[in-house]
Amino acid sequence: MESTSASAKFYAEFQGEKDDIQDQLSRSNKLEKAQLETHFESLLIRINALERRLTESTGFIPPYDQRQFASALRTLKDNLTEARSNLTPRSKFSFKSRQKKTTKPPPTKSIEDNVTETKTESSIVDKNTVKFEDVQNSYLTFPNNNETVVDVSITNVKNCIIVLPEHLESVTAIHIKNVDQCVIRAGRVSGSILIYGCKRSIIVAACHQFRMHDSVAVKLLLAVSSRPIMEDSQEIAIGPYSPGERNSNGEALNTTNYYDCMEDFNWLKQQESPNWGLMDTDSSDKLYQSIVDLDEHKAKQAIADSCADLYEQLS
Repeated sequence: MESTSASAKFYAEFQGEKDDIQDQLSRSNKLEKAQLETHFESLLIRINALERRLTESTGFIPPYDQRQFASALRTLKDNLTEARSNLTPRSKFSFKSRQKKTTKPPPTKSIEDNVTETKTESSIVDKNTVKFEDVQNSYLTFPNNNETVVDVSITNVKNCIIVLPEHLESVTAIHIKNVDQCVIRAGRVSGSILIYGCKRSIIVAACHQFRMHDSVAVKLLLAVSSRPIMEDSQEIAIGPYSPGERNSNGEALNTTNYYDCMEDFNWLKQQESPNWGLMDTDSSDKLYQSIVDLDEHKAKQAIADSCADLYEQLS
């Protein structure tokens, strides 16, 4: 009875907040241009907070309702992105691989010729988002001297190794979409990691929330402070990411890691889901050490050889 009452209370609070955010979004075109950035940032914070409350409440909300709430949040974020794009257009600046066109290939190519390095001192895109878009065969990163709070967006990326500064705590969220044959070492994320369409890839991250959709053949090393969620995904191997649980002095933090409590929305039975499983200790340790050992030179070699080979070697 208490669970039913808590679920009903959450539903009412969720609907009220969702409707108010949508109402504020619909009024965006009536604001002065100078007010829009603060307006959209405020709404994004509210959406993220609502998503966090949903994650923290999964213990008493039925799986079907969880999916409905998650769908409503995705719609809110899509509406926010669309309104922001329409009302605050900016000239796009993103990290892309640009290769000169030649009429004939050079006689020989080194690793450096085949692998593009994207490392920039200007890490802020659209004021609050770092973007890696439409990139292949690249080593991607940005400096760790950034003090601005940012989101990171990784979209349409193939055969790349992406390394975010290990102890950078100003990344609030990472959005990953359409990623294939990649290694993503995300470090510490203060908010959420949201994934749509990831395959044959390795992700190492510490975060508060983790959600993955439409993904296959992914190895995860996670430190996550709430129960992670997956949907429409298969062949997911998970291990713990212990370094994400240490402070800047290297001291272990007394935090709970829910890496082994994945909620599979496609598997509502009592038995364990066949769509994901835990790595044994030797496998997760080997995977972590292999990623740590990927300095810039080794990373470029792995990219030149194909990150898919790296994935298979660590299977």
